[in-house]
Amino acid sequence: MITIITKGINVGEKYESLMKRTPPIKVNIMSSKFLGNFGGRLLVIMILNFWYYDPNVYFCQSMAILYDKNVRNRCEPIIIPMCANIGYTHTYMPNILEMETQQEAGLEVHQFWPLVHVNCSEDLRFFLCSIYTPICIEDYVGYIPSCRSVCERARIGCEPLLLQGGFQWPEQWRCNRFPIYGNRICMDPKKVRN
Repeated sequence: MITIITKGINVGEKYESLMKRTPPIKVNIMSSKFLGNFGGRLLVIMILNFWYYDPNVYFCQSMAILYDKNVRNRCEPIIIPMCANIGYTHTYMPNILEMETQQEAGLEVHQFWPLVHVNCSEDLRFFLCSIYTPICIEDYVGYIPSCRSVCERARIGCEPLLLQGGFQWPEQWRCNRFPIYGNRICMDPKKVRN
């Protein structure tokens, strides 16, 4: 369930007289999307504008959006053809791009099928699927991304083709956003341990 709270409180004449005589002290508190597991809850956005006029009167305008649902739903079999047989069989939605269904994720990821088809990088398909259909492991709550090395191999192989077509390497695929193998949990099919 998504709860959206917006509130503007006007304290009437006292507030208006304070506005005229005292410049307010304004404090802005903003926390952006925070991905993490806190009891299965995720705080998405919180913005608070708070004006202090005197010790007894405050004016507050705030907006908070609380994403009050599990970080992910149950594991579901991967149904996107491009992401079949990539080394894991189950995913969860919404994914990290906030796509609610595999149908939505499939429409997006299939735009990149020509790059996968020309095999500009043997890592591209795995990398894309790890974003659009992230691996789901029962009883593990959290996103397991591809390792930075997977992203870099895919980018090195495929970015030149994107640039030839007048496209940039997408922002959400920037390799510095992905963890280095050994520092945090991540996936690299070339570093499978027996």
